Amino acid sequence: NMSILLAEKQWKKALWRMSVIGSYFGGVASARSIELKCEESKTVDNNASATNPHFKIIAALVVVIFAIADKLEKTKIALLTFGYGLVYPSVSASLGGTITHLLTGHTTNVARLVGANKMRNKGMKTSV
Repeated sequence: NMSILLAEKQWKKALWRMSVIGSYFGGVASARSIELKCEESKTVDNNASATNPHFKIIAALVVVIFAIADKLEKTKIALLTFGYGLVYPSVSASLGGTITHLLTGHTTNVARLVGANKMRNKGMKTSV
């Protein structure tokens, strides 16, 4: 539990856990940024045939990230959580916003708003 680690001043373990959460958060925010960039380019180019062109970009990124994580030892977990952060919100949104875990869903919602640069959103007042 993070609060116990902080209360017991186990900074190294707490920092490692915060880096994993931050890595997931970064993946979700990156996925949302990619999604918005693809939507912007789709509105400029009305002939875009794909309905979700960002999935191709995210899939390629995830393959590369997972391949790199497979070769590394020390940063393996952080890279895998970043990759999972890229995958989870995209899949969840394509399935109608299904949230499988409350904390993961809340973290995903906050990171998607950060990735969309909407820090003044109504829901952010209670989140951050």
